[in-house]
Amino acid sequence: MGNKFIVVTNCTARKKAGTPLVPFAPKGDCIRQVAESWRTSLAAQASRLQAWRLYVGRSILEAKNVSLDIGAPLFIVSAGIGLVESDEPIPGYDMSASGKGTELAVTLTRLGVSKSDWWQLLASGKGFGWLLRENPDAIVLVSLPSEYLDMVLGELEALPSGDLARVRVFTSSAGQKKIGRVPGLPSLPYDERLESIVGYAGTRSDFPQRALKHFVSELNGHLLSINEASRAVSTSLSSFNCKAVPQRRRLDDWEIRGLIRQAWEGVGGNSAKLLRHLRDSELVACEQGRFSRLRRQV
Repeated sequence: MGNKFIVVTNCTARKKAGTPLVPFAPKGDCIRQVAESWRTSLAAQASRLQAWRLYVGRSILEAKNVSLDIGAPLFIVSAGIGLVESDEPIPGYDMSASGKGTELAVTLTRLGVSKSDWWQLLASGKGFGWLLRENPDAIVLVSLPSEYLDMVLGELEALPSGDLARVRVFTSSAGQKKIGRVPGLPSLPYDERLESIVGYAGTRSDFPQRALKHFVSELNGHLLSINEASRAVSTSLSSFNCKAVPQRRRLDDWEIRGLIRQAWEGVGGNSAKLLRHLRDSELVACEQGRFSRLRRQV
C-alpha cells in the first residue's frame, strides 16, 4: 500500500438510520461455530453501505476528518466484521464490543473465551499484523477506547518489536492501564485535562478520537518521534486542570428506558439531546452504546 500514515478507529453501536441491521443471534457450542454462523448471517444481507457512512457519532467523524487532513487511509476496528477500510461496503449489524450485558459479552462468558479470541477469528489474519506488513514504513495512529483495546491487545502484543514501534495509541485513562500489559507499545499521555481545552471536550466514548484530533491538528504530533510527541502532549496539557466529574447514578435498563420515554416528546426523540438529558439533568451514568440500544427499544 505504501502509506506514510494510517488512522485506525473503532466502530460505533449507533448505525445510520434506516439501515437494515443483522441481529447477533449466536449459534453453536464453541466460539468457532458462533463465528462461522455469524459470517453466514452477514453474507446473506444484500444491503451494503460504506463503513464510514454506516457508523454514526462524533468518534467516527473525528477520525475520518483526521485521516482526510493528513491524507491517510482510515481503518475501523469492527466488533462484528474485523478490520475494515472505511470505504469498504459492509452490511449493517446490531452488535457492540462495549458493555458487560451485550449479547456478545454474554456469549463470550458462556463459552469461556475472551474478546481477544473473538477478534482472532473475526480478523482471520487480516488485522494489525497484516496492516503493518502491508505498510512497512507507515506510522499507524490507533484511537480506541478501553473495551476495544481488550479485543486487539493480544494481537498487538504478538507483533515484532519493529512493527510495534510504529504504532501510536490514543485511549482513555482506563485504556492506558491496559496498555501497560504490552511492553513497548507506544501511547500518548492524554488524560482528562483534554476536557478543559476549548473545542476538545466531549463524552467518554469519543475521548480517543478527540485526543487524536488534538495531537494532529494542534501539535503536528504525527510528524514527531514518539519521545518528542509525548513531551509535546505533556507540555500542551500542563497548564490545564481536570474538570470535576459529576457523580452519576447507576440505574438498570428498565429505569433508564422509563427516563427516555419521559423525555422523548420534549426533545423530539433526538438521540444526542436524550443522552445529554440523562447525563446532565438526571445525572444518570449510561455508556453511549448501552444508551443507543435502550433508545432503539423505546
